[in-house]
Amino acid sequence: MADLSFSVGASSRCDVVRRGRSIAEEHLRVSVISEKQLLVEDLETEHGSYRNGRRFAKATIEPRDMLRLGRQELPGRFLFDEIAKLKNEGQADFTQYYQSLQPAFDQYKDQRNQVETKIKRKAMLPRVIITLSAMLIGITIAIISENNTARIIAMTAGTSVAVIAGFVSPSRSDEKKAALDKLRSEHQRKLSCPKCQTTLVDREWSYWYKTGTCPNARCTVIFRDVTNSYIE
Repeated sequence: MADLSFSVGASSRCDVVRRGRSIAEEHLRVSVISEKQLLVEDLETEHGSYRNGRRFAKATIEPRDMLRLGRQELPGRFLFDEIAKLKNEGQADFTQYYQSLQPAFDQYKDQRNQVETKIKRKAMLPRVIITLSAMLIGITIAIISENNTARIIAMTAGTSVAVIAGFVSPSRSDEKKAALDKLRSEHQRKLSCPKCQTTLVDREWSYWYKTGTCPNARCTVIFRDVTNSYIE
């Protein structure tokens, strides 16, 4: 990765194309120093290049830095993302990368279960309270009443209210859906194909491991070579 370099500019000849009135045809040359550092060189442009507000001819940047090409601002993270894309374009076998995602898949699954359990408990709480209250009232009336008919009516009424409570209590389905959608959006970028960005979040890690390939038919990514493997 350390020998990777690419150009940024408005020309279609550049590896990364960014268009704007103040961006030169060939604006920047970017070279990789390490996973967290890049060397960027302004190619003697009219409107210049800036790191955190200061113009430079050559500078070292990190993901947290802010770049400006002419008048167009870019987060430093943008260049690191572009490096990943360029690196992935020439790679097909992502077995090792995909195996490293298993903890993230497991975390997502655990968090889904936690959300579902929490919503289920919140939905059950009103039912439990109403049921216990109705039964308690019925039992109390039955105890203090000397009339057998009144006792039977009280117990029957308490039981009926408890049963009805199970049907009229809110299901919280909308709250559950919103919570799961939010959780999904938080994970879907990381749990996606490293090459085409097709989401993998709707299936478990073991499913994609057995499948061995990206769900996008046009993508050439391999998560595991299944041609000579026995799938349990």
